[in-house]
Amino acid sequence: MVVHLNGMPGCGKLTVARLLAARLRAELLDNHSLINPVLTEHPFGSPAYLLAVRQATRVALARGGAQVLTNCLAAEIESDRLRLEEIVRGAAPRRFLQVLLRCDLSENRRRLVKTGRAELRKLVDPSVLEQLHRDYTLHHPPGCQRFELDVSRLSAEEATGRILALLRA
Repeated sequence: MVVHLNGMPGCGKLTVARLLAARLRAELLDNHSLINPVLTEHPFGSPAYLLAVRQATRVALARGGAQVLTNCLAAEIESDRLRLEEIVRGAAPRRFLQVLLRCDLSENRRRLVKTGRAELRKLVDPSVLEQLHRDYTLHHPPGCQRFELDVSRLSAEEATGRILALLRA
């Protein structure tokens, strides 16, 4: 099985993904574990960057087994849509579940500046987060199983529990 957590920066994807991967005995593929090495070689968003990220994602998914991935992939950005399509293809023939983690902007702003995010090269600028909330929607590929979860008032443990319950259903 492959569980893909798609949500805005700072909503809690990595925290939930760590708990979920531990409970499922799955490999954790946090977006930054894939893109940070690429950023040492290529500028963000450049054609070489996009190609290298897609390749790193393909290689990681080819390992097979249970995996939990995190991303912030927008419907309005073609490269994001293509990346998610590749994730879906790379997950096959395993079961693929995308969980869209929603978080209201005020709570998302509070979480965005938590200790440790900057060291992982994660977004910490609230003005960029506000722009993302205003201008983009999370992408969900047609035909894939989908679950939306508002994590604004949930702990990571509660969110993980709800995802696990869905997987058991």
